[in-house]
Amino acid sequence: MNSSSGNSGNSLLWFRIKPCETCAMRRAVVIMASGLLVYPFGLNSSLVKSFCGDSDIYYAGECQIGWGYMLAIVGVMLTLFLPFFAKYAPKEHLSPTPLPTLL
Repeated sequence: MNSSSGNSGNSLLWFRIKPCETCAMRRAVVIMASGLLVYPFGLNSSLVKSFCGDSDIYYAGECQIGWGYMLAIVGVMLTLFLPFFAKYAPKEHLSPTPLPTLL
């Protein structure tokens, strides 16, 4: 009796805790997006003010943020929206077409 109840308990546990295929990607997007939102608050620190002059939140002073920050924002936005586009895309083009033979 103990072995059968142990097996059913393990199988129920397996059904309740399924491996999440996209959990790592979701966590990475959340961490990256939160980092991008928190990053400008560092412009108000005394260390950044010593290098950039009169800097404040969302104002870099004499420093330039550069393209890396903007491209990271675009990357997060693409990571959020492209799975929805792929889910609702028409499926007719997914069928493989035969390659033409030369001989």
